[in-house]
Amino acid sequence: MTSMGRRAALRVSWRWSGDERVQTVWGGVAETAGADVAVRNAPYNGALTPGAVTTFGLLVVSSAVPGGLTMACDS
Repeated sequence: MTSMGRRAALRVSWRWSGDERVQTVWGGVAETAGADVAVRNAPYNGALTPGAVTTFGLLVVSSAVPGGLTMACDS
């Protein structure tokens, strides 16, 4: 993610289409509620100045290849 303005917190969210679940995440903190998933910033990468970049990654467990995801970013 690239910050377009000063951000105190970051959050990316999406909805799984099947039985997917987050096994582990790095560079962020995962929050799940059923099929709804969100990854928010870790304590060390939440405050970004304009133009700054941060990333996160995750491993997902599923019985099938997940379909496409539509992600939403907010702060």
